[in-house]
Amino acid sequence: MSRFTTFQESAISSKVVDLYKNEDRLMALLGSRVEQQAGETFQKTFRSLDKTLKSAGRYEQHVAAESGDYVRATYTMGKVYMDDQISGLEKEFQGENDRISTGTHLKIDAELVDDMKNQFKHRFKERLWNGDGLSLNGGGGVSFVGLTQFVVQSPSTGTYAGISRVTYSNWRNYQISGASGPSSSWVQDCWERVLTASQGATDESGSHGKGSVLIGTVANVIQIQNKAFSQNTSLGTSVNKIVSVNGLELVSDDNVGSGLVYILDPRYIGVAVPPARSTKNMGIKFYSKSKLPDQVDPMDEVFVMDFVGTPLCWFPKAQAIITSAS
Repeated sequence: MSRFTTFQESAISSKVVDLYKNEDRLMALLGSRVEQQAGETFQKTFRSLDKTLKSAGRYEQHVAAESGDYVRATYTMGKVYMDDQISGLEKEFQGENDRISTGTHLKIDAELVDDMKNQFKHRFKERLWNGDGLSLNGGGGVSFVGLTQFVVQSPSTGTYAGISRVTYSNWRNYQISGASGPSSSWVQDCWERVLTASQGATDESGSHGKGSVLIGTVANVIQIQNKAFSQNTSLGTSVNKIVSVNGLELVSDDNVGSGLVYILDPRYIGVAVPPARSTKNMGIKFYSKSKLPDQVDPMDEVFVMDFVGTPLCWFPKAQAIITSAS
């Protein structure tokens, strides 16, 4: 029997998720819209905005009507898993305690949970960006696809969630080169490139420039800040205090690939989790197991932190990417 109560496990899960969201902007964006979906694989139907002329009558070929097909996206959930075992000897050394009382932790438990929290955050964040549909954890489950799979560098090719970007234009994110501006230099043109990319993305109503978050490397964000400062000398603030441009929040992230800048519309991205997982905790759960297949000491226990679900985007056309931003 675990020394953590069910209430404590749930409280730790919630606390960890809140911490992740406060420390990481992408996690906060995805976690602001979490929905439950039954089954490892689930489908969502969308109305395509691509209009094609179709005949309205067999004998009246000159009469035509515009229509948009219904398309069905198929998403697959995956799992990110982290565990750490505490042996009975360690417990005995720390002092016997069958169950941790509310509000207290043994020193070794607190250290293990804190270490696992940091390790899991690193792995989970990496998968949110780079999940590629391949098997994870030594073959122990199918991976979800991450942000780099639905905001892609070549949006006119391939598929996402089983829907062809070639066939459906609203399934293509907007893409421009950072080196194709007026002076063919990203450093010189980064301000213009950001504005162009922002205005190029289109939401379901056909409106432009609705993205609200820009995520790039530290170097790219600094370049954008510098250019914004040099072109707007009346800002009345120092360069490092420029936290938004043209309504875009500036965020740096070490998981962004070199020379890439993402402009995201949070209204169309989120996370799907199975019914057994709490939407409040973004599908992340902390728990402990005391019955182990290779258990030697009856006091042995394993601490586990995992995520079950998938990030999802239901309108890629509202997202944008700048490539060759270097």
